[in-house]
Amino acid sequence: MKKLVTWLYAGRYIFYFISILIAVRFISQINVGLNPIDNIKIYGLALQIFGALTIINSLKQKLILFKGHGLIKLFTDWFRAFPFFRKKRTYNMSGNITLPSLKTTGEMKTTKRPNDKDIKDVIMYFDDEIQFLTKNINKTKTELKENISKVINDLDLVNNSLNEKISETRQKIIDTSVSNVWLDLFGVSSIIIGLIYSTIPELIFKIVN
Repeated sequence: MKKLVTWLYAGRYIFYFISILIAVRFISQINVGLNPIDNIKIYGLALQIFGALTIINSLKQKLILFKGHGLIKLFTDWFRAFPFFRKKRTYNMSGNITLPSLKTTGEMKTTKRPNDKDIKDVIMYFDDEIQFLTKNINKTKTELKENISKVINDLDLVNNSLNEKISETRQKIIDTSVSNVWLDLFGVSSIIIGLIYSTIPELIFKIVN
């Protein structure tokens, strides 16, 4: 039963269209001081207006979904963009631009200069310096690896966020296109039927009576 209701709801505009076609028979019989042919003409004009408003409403829904505003703001923004209405803007490009840098912590060491005459003192000095440099290099390598890992994780987060936004936008486009196709077709069909009813009401009257 639920599937049937869903199917009927999806094709509701078809049933609206059939109702519009059938309604002309009853409209022509309404007595408002006009003859049946004039009733059909007025009904045709009303259908044209109704169809145009339906299409405008469909456009409005698309604008609200993707732009967040309706037709009024669309036209307002267009008029404001007129070249002579826009104020010139000046940008100050002076000043130094500083780029972010990757900093690593390192230890500073101060040692006495060895006694050049004592070979053992010189060897111990260089051995100590080499160990100190090795320690600092290993520490810097570890910090660089941690920073690189953090940057990779941040890039993964940004990439995942962008993929989610792309998927959401793609789904919005699909949903809007599919849902508005029926509404657009209904509006166009109403305009066409309205034109037919207004153009050849005599023939329509003969067909429905």
